[in-house]
Amino acid sequence: MKSILLLLLFTFNTYATDVDDWVDNAFLAYEKNDYQQAVKWFTKAAEQGNVDAQFYIGTFYQTGIGVSKNNEKAAQWLTKAAEQGNVDAQFAMGSFYSAGKGVPKNNEKAAKWFTKAAEQGDVDAQIQLGMFYSTGKGVPKNNEKAAKWFTKAAEQGNVDAQYYIGSFYSTGQGVPKNNEKAAKWFTKAAEQGNVDAQFTMWSFYNTGKGVPKNLEKAAKWLTKVAEQGNIDAQFAMGNLYYYGTGVPKNKEKTAKWITKAAEQGHVDAQFLIGNFYISGRGVPINKEKAVKWLTKAAEQGHVDAPSILRTTKAFLKSTSEN
Repeated sequence: MKSILLLLLFTFNTYATDVDDWVDNAFLAYEKNDYQQAVKWFTKAAEQGNVDAQFYIGTFYQTGIGVSKNNEKAAQWLTKAAEQGNVDAQFAMGSFYSAGKGVPKNNEKAAKWFTKAAEQGDVDAQIQLGMFYSTGKGVPKNNEKAAKWFTKAAEQGNVDAQYYIGSFYSTGQGVPKNNEKAAKWFTKAAEQGNVDAQFTMWSFYNTGKGVPKNLEKAAKWLTKVAEQGNIDAQFAMGNLYYYGTGVPKNKEKTAKWITKAAEQGHVDAQFLIGNFYISGRGVPINKEKAVKWLTKAAEQGHVDAPSILRTTKAFLKSTSEN
């Protein structure tokens, strides 16, 4: 009996070593860009139940590395890995069922796999699950559970989740309304460059919502939004420098930001910069450029642009005749 047990143990250890060797061979082949050999060894190991091999061969079929792209086969192997607890495979299968990729679209099954991955701490799955609960996709709509998963992802530093949970606290969706906590999460997202959060923090500091009113900090956040090309923020920055709100009055910077907004088609900005070129406010007087911008504003229906445009054109005509 003892000899039989020893034989079984030896056979098992040999088998395990063989599978591990196949996985090692696959990685070595992959590193040498020999993808067909990588597929061969991953497949052998995957067929013997190796979870890592199942994940990688599934990924190969998904992306077409070393094999013809085949989402159905990708789903088969990724499912096997997911059933063994591979978190990346669980997230992948959630995505597959959500999109109907390689499997029939099924939001309930997508939610099932996202939940398994989220419970293992996968931040992307936590985000997806938060979205599912907030919209009722694949699960009954539940803002409290949405807030729970967004919070978990936010605590891991996910910028989108930080913005979402900030919005929840701002509106009282799924959590008690709390402007201070909203400001906390919006600030974290804003510091990572989320333009919507930056715009929100401008509003919060501008009005004193959730933070002490501070026009200088408001201007700081609005500047970051404007620098990312937001047309409304660019126009608003022009106004801040025009009136000296949170920043020193500065005609040149007023003209700079108004011009940026005008170049993106902001009709009021086009009207203003046209007038600036007439008066020389922040820019050299230039009637030709005034006509250019006033024409653009008039073409967009600005009510005051046509009369000023007519006067400016008449001035240019009389000047040229003289």
